[in-house]
Amino acid sequence: MFFKSLNKFIILALFLGVVALSIGVYSNKKEIGNEKIPLDRLIAHAGGEIYGIRITNSMQALDNSYEKGFRFFELDFEWTSDGIPVILHDWGNANWFFNIKYSTEAHTYEKFKSLKPILGLKIMDLNDLSDWLKKHKDAYIITDVKSENIKLLQLLKDNYPDIKNQIIPQIHSFDEYDKVKNLGYSNIILTLYKLEATDEEILKFCKDTDLLAVTMYESKCMNQKVLRIYQKDFRK
Repeated sequence: MFFKSLNKFIILALFLGVVALSIGVYSNKKEIGNEKIPLDRLIAHAGGEIYGIRITNSMQALDNSYEKGFRFFELDFEWTSDGIPVILHDWGNANWFFNIKYSTEAHTYEKFKSLKPILGLKIMDLNDLSDWLKKHKDAYIITDVKSENIKLLQLLKDNYPDIKNQIIPQIHSFDEYDKVKNLGYSNIILTLYKLEATDEEILKFCKDTDLLAVTMYESKCMNQKVLRIYQKDFRK
């Protein structure tokens, strides 16, 4: 990710899909909502690890990572077959936790709530997440919405206004920026894994907008062409 503050960036890379690892020059304060807080060098991906398992997006993962000092958590969002958002990476991954092997079937919300995950994991819906955030006022959720990103962010804004300032949306395309900004989200991250754009186009977009960060794979972040453009355009 690139984190911008006072004409500087914290350069971060998504490292093996697990955490964001900081490298390079950075300023460790950024205004989030109406307050300034330290930006963590590590972000708990999919809520963090629990019981030696990654990508659970579970409440236990959030609790475990929070106790270890994390305050920024990336979570994945999907939709049930009847159109209710839930917090999971994908249905194949979730069905494994539900002890349903070799299935990518999306369930109805009612069935989702009735399933019993392994190890007593709590796979969350938006109500669960809202309750957790209200008890952890210094925690921030970075969203990764697999489909219908704007729809979910609108739903969060309308139905969970008390936690909106703790939500940091990721956008997957340039044209989502204004839509998300108009919903009232003040901190937006551009993520590159679905975006088809040149390095120059990405960096121009960073310069022309008020992004909090850019998420990219470590290999792209270490691209010397990107770093040269960064040094030329953003370290003046």
